[in-house]
Amino acid sequence: HPSLTRLLRNFLGNGSATFKTPEQAEAIEFVLAHERHLLLVGPTAMGKTLAYMLPAANRDHGITCVLLPLSALHTDFDRRCTDLKIESSRWTPQNDRPRTKIIYVSPEHAQTKRFNDHVFELHRLGLLKQFVIDEVHLVKSHSDFRFCFSALKPLLSCGVPFLLMTATCPLPLRSEILGALGISDCHIIHAPTDRPEISYRVDISPTLDEAKEKLVVAVEDRLAKTKSTSFRGLVYCRSKKDVDEIAERLGCDAFHAGRPVEERKASFQNWVNGKKKFIICSSLLGCGIDIEGVAVVFHFGTPWSILDFAQESGRAGRGGKASISVVYAAMDEREPDDGDENALYGKKTMREWTLQNSICRRVTLSSFLDDRRTTCTLLKGAVPCDVCSAKSLEPHPGLLVPFSTLTIPSENAPEAMHLPTVPQSSLEYVVSENSLPTTK
Repeated sequence: HPSLTRLLRNFLGNGSATFKTPEQAEAIEFVLAHERHLLLVGPTAMGKTLAYMLPAANRDHGITCVLLPLSALHTDFDRRCTDLKIESSRWTPQNDRPRTKIIYVSPEHAQTKRFNDHVFELHRLGLLKQFVIDEVHLVKSHSDFRFCFSALKPLLSCGVPFLLMTATCPLPLRSEILGALGISDCHIIHAPTDRPEISYRVDISPTLDEAKEKLVVAVEDRLAKTKSTSFRGLVYCRSKKDVDEIAERLGCDAFHAGRPVEERKASFQNWVNGKKKFIICSSLLGCGIDIEGVAVVFHFGTPWSILDFAQESGRAGRGGKASISVVYAAMDEREPDDGDENALYGKKTMREWTLQNSICRRVTLSSFLDDRRTTCTLLKGAVPCDVCSAKSLEPHPGLLVPFSTLTIPSENAPEAMHLPTVPQSSLEYVVSENSLPTTK
């Protein structure tokens, strides 16, 4: 509806603001018009939070409860609410009776009796309008979330509409999540999860030790070359030991579950504020980060799964800026086990993705996450992956001409990003008469 655009512009204080995708607008309109459960699946950086923030800001009364997956992000969430002039408060045992427009809570607190008593009291008074679960895919992979969902299930019988949001929910996982919650009647909006601004690349070494050295050199090189104050980079590791070792070698902060909470908060703020350009972390920092300056995401070793990789690499390219994701993998890594759960998350598929170098990187990601195939050449405005960059240097099998130079305009490319350019000699192919189509 045209009035929805007016609401958006008033909310953001921007007279020319538009919705990022049709699905974003559809989700907001659905939340405003219906009191039904909604599963919203869309790409990282889609702006899914608007689906509850805009309605919350425009309601005369009523409270929205939001379950956030990571305590370290609560300060940033509170800042965003303040910027948008939405009253918000964090539920804690010390602040257990808030009645602001948005109440957000961590998983460890959401499963407590005191929080549930407060939520049911809000519902009894007719104040609770919606319950939001961000990063809902974690219901199947994170123990804290499983406990939370068990504790929150009674809310469903009260008629409170749930808004479930994630960027990673392939079709088989969708039914698992809704089944775990006991939700049978749920409207689903699934936007394509492609991230055209991210160039996906893989660097394979014989051993993990060699891969680690390459990664360390790459980070040092980017730290030495970048002059931008807004530049940020992330390095994901599969083990706490690797996080600590690489962080120490690079002089960066380490972030994982084994570090004290206050230390993690300080490390995160050092990175957000630019005191540290890179942060070395575990998958604990894989969801919910919305920092526009992230231009580089590195992985040491093959990521745990397609779901983890899509979330973590998706921290890059906020604001539509060209960015790069590089996996530093190795041939001597342990192969993932077969099994239904591994297949659900794409663990084996992730390993296969790192080992192949003949198919566009986007094919596997789009097939697994969205049940559709796309490539760098089919996706409008896509920054090419390593496979497509290499193929652009080869002659076309039919006409013997490269389809594109695949050079990124300098004003769109982050300072630390260098994609190969096509040498002039590669443009000097001669079209053979035999390669031209014949007409009759």
